Amino acid sequence: MNPSLQLRYTHADHTRVLRDVRREQMPEVKWAHVYYVGFRILADSDERYHHALILADDYGTFLDGVAGEFNAIRGQSTAISFNDISLVFVRNLMACDPEMVASANAQNITLGIRDDLSRCDDNEYLVFGMVGESRICLIQANACDALTAIHRARSKSIEQFKDEFMPLEVCQAHPVTAECYALFDTAAERIKSLIDGVSTGSGYLH
Repeated sequence: MNPSLQLRYTHADHTRVLRDVRREQMPEVKWAHVYYVGFRILADSDERYHHALILADDYGTFLDGVAGEFNAIRGQSTAISFNDISLVFVRNLMACDPEMVASANAQNITLGIRDDLSRCDDNEYLVFGMVGESRICLIQANACDALTAIHRARSKSIEQFKDEFMPLEVCQAHPVTAECYALFDTAAERIKSLIDGVSTGSGYLH
């Protein structure tokens, strides 16, 4: 963790180890497979955050990775129950891809996220992701955690676009989200230096 960051909340960085749950095991790592996840842990009247990296190549394996991290957190202390653990932040490394960034900016998605996060509503989540293989969109969801927000975004995508939705970023309208972004940036720079960062060139819709 970057010691220069001024953090209000307590964060534990477990991103030095990649939890690889991909169906297709391969030596190379693609940007689209790397998920930075943040969990809120409530125990003994204390609130802290746990950050980890998951390698997943589809939605099912992403859920497997999240479940594995839940179990790892639960294993750290018998005082922590599953109800004390909530996924509150998700960011895929593709969110850093220049083409993806340009498309999000062109659709005012980045500005929309920034504006909504400033409202500070613990039950408001923003879910940014891919619909099919070329469209990107931002979906707002009222939810108790990021997993519920993703589920609602996927249902809305099927209803509105008749296509599958793959989350690339999920964030909560809460002050801790700014710290999660800063910690993600630090981890992402380290990861990008270790893997092939060639843009997919998949033609995101503007």
